[in-house]
Amino acid sequence: MQLLLIDDIDCISGHAIAQEVLYQVYNTLRENQGRLALSSRTPPHRLLETEEYLKSRFQWGMTVN
Repeated sequence: MQLLLIDDIDCISGHAIAQEVLYQVYNTLRENQGRLALSSRTPPHRLLETEEYLKSRFQWGMTVN
């Protein structure tokens, strides 16, 4: 099983290329039954300058405050 852990995901806010790359990685992992774990200081719905398609995917999994 593939697993990708990313800390401080809120740092991609405002970085369009990084967001597109993360989106592609996310989709590839999902297609191959991989797992992705993210951490952030900000809840997904409050991430500024982050594409809606990413924020919605961040909320698909378990969110803990």
